Amino acid sequence: MLSLHKFLLRLDNQFGSAKTNFLVNGRKELANILWLYSSRVFKLFVGAIVGVWLARYLGPESYGLLNYVVALVGLFLSFSSLGLKPIVIQNLVKDPESKEKTIGTATLLLFLGAIIAYSALLVLVFYLHSDNVFERQIICVFGLIIFFRVSDTCRFWFEAQLQSKRTVITEGIAFTIVSVLKVIFILSESTLIYFVFLILAESVLAAILIVRVFIKQKNQFGTLNVSFPIAKSLIDRSWPLIIWVLSASAFNRIDQIMIGQILGQTQLGYYSAAVLISEMWYFVALATTASLMPAFHRLYERSEKEFDLKLQVLFRVMVIISLPITLLVVIFSDWIILTIFGEAFNLSASVLSIHALASVFVFLGQASFCWFIVKNKQKLVSVMTLMGLILNIMLNVLFIPEYGIYGAAWATFLSRVFVALLGNLFFRETRILFKMMIKSLLVFGRS
Repeated sequence: MLSLHKFLLRLDNQFGSAKTNFLVNGRKELANILWLYSSRVFKLFVGAIVGVWLARYLGPESYGLLNYVVALVGLFLSFSSLGLKPIVIQNLVKDPESKEKTIGTATLLLFLGAIIAYSALLVLVFYLHSDNVFERQIICVFGLIIFFRVSDTCRFWFEAQLQSKRTVITEGIAFTIVSVLKVIFILSESTLIYFVFLILAESVLAAILIVRVFIKQKNQFGTLNVSFPIAKSLIDRSWPLIIWVLSASAFNRIDQIMIGQILGQTQLGYYSAAVLISEMWYFVALATTASLMPAFHRLYERSEKEFDLKLQVLFRVMVIISLPITLLVVIFSDWIILTIFGEAFNLSASVLSIHALASVFVFLGQASFCWFIVKNKQKLVSVMTLMGLILNIMLNVLFIPEYGIYGAAWATFLSRVFVALLGNLFFRETRILFKMMIKSLLVFGRS
């Protein structure tokens, strides 16, 4: 823990100004980041080992089908969140006296969102898979995961209080139990449907545990209730984020869905193996920004100039972390795939070398999300992500029939560059982000 603190402190001294201090000035924020990192690192290594073992066991075709199911359901799962997370956390930070109304109202909205999302999933599944009963059944069963995300309101509360330790422990317990069961099922040579149920079971168990922990906080709460004025306020402020969340979810999954529909599940299996390795590092950006969001809210209220300076430091940190990882993965992609997945997935190597190029821009884009949320520019991020989704679909339509899974990888890379960097040039307000990102890419320059 101490070494991480010193590392980030040195980065701030090198790239910050004399007036800026370490991004995380309080021990509480630092501890929150470390808990999130520890959770992600644990899941990274255990999940990678079990995930690779599962991929090798299932083979490209069944592994491709599993990823197709997860991608398709994930699209509707993201919609069911209604983009409420950052808005609810912001409410809890700024108006803690109304926490009972905020949490109660958010819970009702998430439940209604789950009903709408699952209904839409059923309609799409019966349209796309009318002739395949097996695929239709596993998608419908796995889709039930949507309803258990209503428990996310408990997580919102703990994140707003910088108490990620509680969510980390509950999710870690569920993850560990399910990981052990996956290994048992692999050794027992179980069929694909068992692993679909296991992924669903992890969400069910995590939801039960986090609700149980939340209930134990009853001394901090009165009775949860619903406020229609708060509901209207949350929807009014989050609807641009609904568009963003849906666009972002489709943006992240459309390549796998289109590959499954156009090229089949075997090719999707090759592609998914590469994506598993390429995206395993994204937790660093996600954990950092998620934990720093409340601190950035408070910082912006105190000083906009200081907020911009600290954001520039965050951009620099993201580049310094992501660039070496990207280069190593690109250079050693053949060895990585051969060592981890074996000869059966040899076509995944070239996909990995292309897909990994997007990592730097994913890190920068995640950091810029702090700016959009804190400055209430949700509409802009929604428009930019929607533009990126349209570009991604167009490129996939052009590239997949011609270049197969390699074309899908290039489409993903080019689209991520647009969303994270180039898209900022289209709007006067976001051009400052373009300048800050370019500045951060010059990692040996000085602020």
